[in-house]
Amino acid sequence: MTPSLRGLRVFCEAARHRSFKTAAETLYITASAVSHQVRSLESELGSALFVRQTRALALTPKGEALFEQIDPLLREVGGVCDSLFGRTSSTVLRFAAPPFFATERLLPHLPGLVASASGYELDVVTMDGQPDRHPDAADIAVLLADQPPTVYPSEKLFGLTLVPACAPALAERLQTASIATWSNETLLVHQSRANAWRRFFAARRVRLQLPARVVQLDSMFAVVRAAEQGLGIALVPEALAQQWFRRNALVRLLDDGLATGDAYYLSTRPRPSDEAQFRTVVTRLSAALADA
Repeated sequence: MTPSLRGLRVFCEAARHRSFKTAAETLYITASAVSHQVRSLESELGSALFVRQTRALALTPKGEALFEQIDPLLREVGGVCDSLFGRTSSTVLRFAAPPFFATERLLPHLPGLVASASGYELDVVTMDGQPDRHPDAADIAVLLADQPPTVYPSEKLFGLTLVPACAPALAERLQTASIATWSNETLLVHQSRANAWRRFFAARRVRLQLPARVVQLDSMFAVVRAAEQGLGIALVPEALAQQWFRRNALVRLLDDGLATGDAYYLSTRPRPSDEAQFRTVVTRLSAALADA
């Protein structure tokens, strides 16, 4: 038996937002109606699609697979109806990126992106948490991963290399100091890369003097700002910190850095209803973001 299109649509909205309440607001129905539609669909399919927790909603593996395959098809159906019956289709283009990437790499290119995306309403959001996972609601996402994402088509923008940097006053004091003495300073790093300083020193065959004063911060912007204020030496993304170097807010201490093995990828969810226009935007965006 073929599941109802209404049930599939309600399921996709709930899966996209990981929330029955938000799906209900989007569809202009009640949360209980969303829950009823999802349960009916689960009954039709004979399989649970969500793991219902006290304050969270997660997809089961089958639910994840169903969403990834059905959502593009429903979008295509909507595009066909728009084309045949002259309805105004949604022109929202949703773009997601890690916060520091968005501020340091995307925003400088935003005027060009707006020009190339004529006819679209841009919705740019930052994503915390899982930087290697394409958000369900995003058409385009910049992902940070150790291998090319496979859920949607993707292309590599550039690798993530961390370089040591600090405020100009501290850089002047360190000018004649050896790398081995850096462990006497406060060492700043993003908490997701807690071992980065240890790897940095090990790659240079320098023994990290213990106890080192390593401060982990929960955002790269906080790491950079702490370094700018003279609180210590930070490991910052080489490609994303160029504006800080150019205006001398930070001084890069070495020509080389720590190659993390991760890279930024541009991941794109297919949009069959406006494929040609969408691909034009993606091509221009890719060229702009990958350009050093």
